[in-house]
Amino acid sequence: MALILATSNGSSPAPVANPETNRRTANYQPSIWGNTFIVSHTPEDEITLAHKEQQLEDLKGEVRRELMAAANIFNRYTDEKGRFKESLINDAYGLLGLYEAAHLRVWEEDILDEALAFTTTYLKSMVEHLEYSLAAQVTHALYRPIRKGLERLEARPFMSIYQDEASHSKA
Repeated sequence: MALILATSNGSSPAPVANPETNRRTANYQPSIWGNTFIVSHTPEDEITLAHKEQQLEDLKGEVRRELMAAANIFNRYTDEKGRFKESLINDAYGLLGLYEAAHLRVWEEDILDEALAFTTTYLKSMVEHLEYSLAAQVTHALYRPIRKGLERLEARPFMSIYQDEASHSKA
């Protein structure tokens, strides 16, 4: 490509393209999609948008109902005063399971907040009196609950604990 140097005020040269230069063209084929993705608003789009917004609100309501139903499952572990039953204190495996489940709580699930406080208190108090494998599980869960760790990293300590249990499979 040939360039012609021109000066505007005689002090510094500025490159100017030669008008006779041939430029290549791409000659792209038309898109197979056509004008599908060009945004244009029509009254049908507004009706569709309103319908989708209504569907979204309906789904949000359904999810809220299901979350409340899931939270109500834990009510069977409470007495008539709303406190957790004292019979749960003797079941270390059950307390550990409830502790792990309580970590799946979301905002405004008061019963799971109470479950977390309840199980943490009793698991900390009973960890010295448990057999080794269960005590190791409880200690590890109190340090880092399974749900808050990475699956692969949490599997290693559990395998060490599991191999010491009498009921483990030798395969």
